[in-house]
Amino acid sequence: MKPKKSFPVTVTALGDGGYEIQFTFFYKNKCQQKIIDVEKTSDPKKFKTSQDMMVTMEEMPVKGHRIFYIEHQVFGMTVRIAKLISRKPEDNPEAMREFKKFMKSKKLPVEYMVVPKQLTASQVCIS
Repeated sequence: MKPKKSFPVTVTALGDGGYEIQFTFFYKNKCQQKIIDVEKTSDPKKFKTSQDMMVTMEEMPVKGHRIFYIEHQVFGMTVRIAKLISRKPEDNPEAMREFKKFMKSKKLPVEYMVVPKQLTASQVCIS
């Protein structure tokens, strides 16, 4: 079930301190676009989605990179996801090293990490 391709993600800062996360993907033979609003909480690193998921945004020492860490319950089980987000799709070995350190700090097995091929929205919709 590991993804082989990655869809584009756009994160837009909103005036109220929250964010809008927009992504495109291919599902049920159709190109889909999803927008998720994340609202700020009393903790400046934590945000809440309209689906009641908590998202932690971690700054990285590598400029232009952030980590989104999501922890939520699905059918009574805790699901934890970490995503490395960058302004540019190019590989950055220093950012990847820092991301692996973060995964280890959260006890996420590094061997489960997936680095999918980066696609544009139009590539996703014709794939």
